[in-house]
Amino acid sequence: MPKNLYLRDGTWQARFKVRGCEYRRSLHTSVRAEAERRLEAFKRQVENEVRFGIAGPRTFAAAADSWERHCSGTLSPKTVKRYLVSLKQCWPLIGSLDVHLIDMAKLRELQKARRIQGASIATLRRDLTAISAVLKHAADEDWMEPINPTMAFRTRKGMEERRDPITLPREADIKAVIAKAPARFGDAIELARETGMRLEEIFGLTHRQLAGGQITITGKRNKRRVIPLTRKARQIIDRQPEHIKSPYVFRHSGNDRWSDPSARFGDIRRRAEKAAQKGAQSFEGFRFHDLRHLFAVEYLKAKRGTLYDLQMLLGHDSVTTTEIYLEHLTPDQRVAALHGVSRKAARG
Repeated sequence: MPKNLYLRDGTWQARFKVRGCEYRRSLHTSVRAEAERRLEAFKRQVENEVRFGIAGPRTFAAAADSWERHCSGTLSPKTVKRYLVSLKQCWPLIGSLDVHLIDMAKLRELQKARRIQGASIATLRRDLTAISAVLKHAADEDWMEPINPTMAFRTRKGMEERRDPITLPREADIKAVIAKAPARFGDAIELARETGMRLEEIFGLTHRQLAGGQITITGKRNKRRVIPLTRKARQIIDRQPEHIKSPYVFRHSGNDRWSDPSARFGDIRRRAEKAAQKGAQSFEGFRFHDLRHLFAVEYLKAKRGTLYDLQMLLGHDSVTTTEIYLEHLTPDQRVAALHGVSRKAARG
C-alpha cells in the first residue's frame, strides 16, 4: 500500500500528519497514479497553510468536500443525494481543477464530455446546479472571485431544457396495469391519478402527513404544500391500515416502503403489456409520472380550480410550467382555467 494512501470502498483516501495534526481526505479516484498526484497536491497545500500561512488554490474536489461538510445540511437529504451523484459524474472532468480556473471554456469542455457520455440536457442542467452550489461556497470562502460561470452558461444556446409532448394514459391501460399490481401498489397508482403527487411523494407518504382530509407535503427545496383529498382519494387512504412497525401509508408485505418503486412500476407495466399481447389487445405503455399529467388535465377540464390553483397543488415554481396543460383543453375550459369560471369544489 503506498505511503499516506489507503482504500475505502474502492476509492483512494489520503492520510498524513503535519506538525502532529492528522489530515484525512477522500481523493475521489480509484486510479492509484491519479491518487498519488492528488495526494502530493493536498500535502503541499496543507504544508503551505500550516507552515507559512499561505492559503493555496483549492481544487474543485476539495471545495466539494468542504461544501458537503459545511453547507449540505441546508438542503433536503434527497437533494444532497442528487447533488452528490452529479458531482461524482463531474469529478473526473473538473475535480482536479482549481476552482478559480473553472470558467465558461471549462464548462464547454464539460458539456461536450458529458454529452458524449450520453447525458441529456436536463441531466447536464442538474450537474450545473450542483457545480454552482460548490462554486458559491468556494466564493464565500474567498477561494475564487464571486463570479459564478454556471449562471451564464445555463443561458447558452443549446442548454435549453426541452420538454417532450405530454401523452395522457388511457383509462383501459391504467386499469390493465393496476390489475397486475399488488393491492397496495395498485392503490398507490390510483392515488397518483387522483392527487397528482409524484412517485417519491406517494411512496414516502406517512400517516403523520394525513390530517383534516388533506395531505401535507414537503417537496422540492423544502417547499410545503397541501393537497385536499377527494372522496375517492379518502377511500384509497382508508384502505391502508396503520402498522405499528411502519409509518408509511403504502408499504410492501414486509411492512416497509418499497426500495425502488420506479423499477417495480416498470416490471408491473411490462407484465400488463405481455398480458395484452397474449390476449391480442391494444396496450400503450405510460410512465408513473404521466398519472400526474392526467390529474392536472382532468382537474382543469372538470373546472375544479384555476391554473393558479393547480400550480399550488402540483408545487410548480412558476405558472409557466403549469401552462403546458392548457393545450389539452377546449377554448371554454381554457377560459375557466385562466379566470376561474364555473369553478367546482375541489373535494368533488
